Amino acid sequence: MGSWIIIEIRGEANSLTSAIAANFAEMYLNLGYFGVILGSLKLGVIFKIINNYYNFQLKSNQKMGPVYVLV
Repeated sequence: MGSWIIIEIRGEANSLTSAIAANFAEMYLNLGYFGVILGSLKLGVIFKIINNYYNFQLKSNQKMGPVYVLV
C-alpha cells in the first residue's frame, strides 16, 4: 500500500521510499469522504461502548464479564 501511495500521489517509482496510510487516510482512499464519515461514526460507537463499560465497572460493585458487541 505504501509503495502504491508514493507512485500514484507523488509520481515516484523509488522502491526504497514508502508512506503509511493512517486510519483516516485509509478510509478516504477506500470510500472517499463517505468512508471518513462512516469510519468516524464506527470508531465513535466503539469508544462509547468502551467508555460505558468502564464507567459501569467503576460505579458498580458487580463486575461485568467481557462484553461482546457486533458493530
